[in-house]
Amino acid sequence: MTKRPYIGVGVIILDNNNSVLLGLRNGSHGAGVWGLPGGHVDFGETLQDAAIREVQEETNLNINNLKLISVSDDIMPEENKHYVSIGFICKEFSGKLKKMEKDKCLQWRWFPIGALPDNIFTPSKHVINNYISKTVYKNDNL
Repeated sequence: MTKRPYIGVGVIILDNNNSVLLGLRNGSHGAGVWGLPGGHVDFGETLQDAAIREVQEETNLNINNLKLISVSDDIMPEENKHYVSIGFICKEFSGKLKKMEKDKCLQWRWFPIGALPDNIFTPSKHVINNYISKTVYKNDNL
């Protein structure tokens, strides 16, 4: 069987204080680091629909008016994984934040955009850095 990259989505959710929602990952690759809400795109699902679904499944938040801000090649040889990661930003959301998938996330926390933790999941780091630098595509091999 030929290996192929997976497609993942991640969403920067910004609150009124310009803080970013990050979850402490658990039980999957990237355990022990902070990451944006997101996950895999299902067959037949649009990128935006995947982002909306993943955020709701993980955080209980309903997001609106997503904007595409990032595409990155995330090759993680230490984990034998390759993702094409699509990043969105969202400033409109509703619902009560909850830890919905306890086996995948230890906690959710808001971080000021200027005071993010150092240990951020590689695909999430690319989305955040692309947003901050206004770059849309990220490939560390360039």
